[in-house]
Amino acid sequence: MIEWALAILIIIATALLIASILKLRHSSVKEQRELNTIYFSMMNEIKKLQEQNRLLELDIEILAKNAELKLSPAKRKVLRNILDLHRRGYSVESIAKNTDLNEKEVINLLTPYTSVNKEGA
Repeated sequence: MIEWALAILIIIATALLIASILKLRHSSVKEQRELNTIYFSMMNEIKKLQEQNRLLELDIEILAKNAELKLSPAKRKVLRNILDLHRRGYSVESIAKNTDLNEKEVINLLTPYTSVNKEGA
């Protein structure tokens, strides 16, 4: 009789141990998912902030060069796009195709900014 009681207690203890391991594993997986979600949302926020920072740097450079000129938001956006493509290594021809401008216009728009970069180099 004692042997049966002892065997039953060992079986119950083993079942409880297995149940607690499974529950721990499940909670661990759930926590990992939450961490991944937080990580991805933080990375998206960082990307957005980097993009905003890049655009602000371009705007500052444009404003510094054209302090006396009043640029419309549309012209500023085109100039920002041209400067961004140029800084990323696009050729004048590629920039012209992307912005629907001719190459001469692109060169004229880039000239004040490329000369500053060459002087600073």
